[in-house]
Amino acid sequence: MVQSVERALMILGILDKIENFEKGMGVSDLSKVVKLKFSTVHNLLQTLVQLEYVEKISESRKYRLGKKALDLGRNHINRKSLLRTAEPIVIALSKEINETVLVILYNNGKRYTLLQVESQQDLKVTTSSSIDTNFYNTATGRVLLTNLMFKELEEYVKGNGFPGAKWDKIKNLTQLKKRLNSIKQQGHAFVSNQQVTAIGVPVYNSDNHLNATLGVYLPSVRFKNGHKDVIIAGLKQAASDILVRLEN
Repeated sequence: MVQSVERALMILGILDKIENFEKGMGVSDLSKVVKLKFSTVHNLLQTLVQLEYVEKISESRKYRLGKKALDLGRNHINRKSLLRTAEPIVIALSKEINETVLVILYNNGKRYTLLQVESQQDLKVTTSSSIDTNFYNTATGRVLLTNLMFKELEEYVKGNGFPGAKWDKIKNLTQLKKRLNSIKQQGHAFVSNQQVTAIGVPVYNSDNHLNATLGVYLPSVRFKNGHKDVIIAGLKQAASDILVRLEN
């Protein structure tokens, strides 16, 4: 193995395990852990920062994992295992509520449809299975945004702008973060108009990181009274069941 690559991977491994991600870790502490000279670790960190695998925190001058390393972690989800685990649960939920249910993943700034089980009703909502950047307009997309670090959120906004009229007239990062925090606290997101209603709930792992999002799409005319409560409860129970099975 090339020595510099091995050392860089060691540093990434250490940064991945730090208890306080927001605080980061200094060069001196990293040097002690990996048992390398300060200058060696510093030079490796500069390269990793340039490649966006490590981020330097301007306030403290410490380091933490960067966007590309975080994306690698998210994309490392064993999709076959998740699909195998989620499929029977999602099929059962779709039969119970008789609505379209989806499993959505985050993939390098895009929404990725892993699984879709359609309603058997004559009047139903059919969505195209695809990879897209439709976060603001979708319930699952809004849930996925709650898991982005601040820098990632900034980069997404640079590329896509603010939702504005598409979502609560949000026109700046403060408003967007406030709305995303509200979704995180509620544990679900809604997007609704006269025709279609969509609900999204997160599927976390044991480290409280977002593994996937479960979504339900249905005609708005059916999203009311007891059926509304059954859908929300069913989604959250399904998310919990997927987590339990993934962790066992």
